[in-house]
Amino acid sequence: MKGPAFVYLARRNSDWAVKVGYAADPCLRIRLLGQQTPCELRKVYYAESRERAREIEAAAHLALEDCALGGEWFSAPLDSVVRVVGAIVSGRRPYREYAGRLLHVRRVAAARGHARFAADLLQ
Repeated sequence: MKGPAFVYLARRNSDWAVKVGYAADPCLRIRLLGQQTPCELRKVYYAESRERAREIEAAAHLALEDCALGGEWFSAPLDSVVRVVGAIVSGRRPYREYAGRLLHVRRVAAARGHARFAADLLQ
């Protein structure tokens, strides 16, 4: 893939999990992905090259690793993932702080037995 690429965020319809991926054509990618797992495209970031898109995706996966469900899917609120990826794209380093706060909120909710609250965080 030559030329620009895009980092995209998609949300799975079944459980609101968020996918962080990259593609030259994110709309086509989501259409193909939707054949396996119904999901919708939620946010797209421009990257000047495939290499830069891959770097952004890898940094996001690392920052969100404590919320990983497997592959490129994460159990995290969409707005939190948007903040993490936005910080990476803009070059701000505290993106791991966003991810850390997200994990803390999820752990507190689970420890207090607020299963419904924890589930609401995924929306």
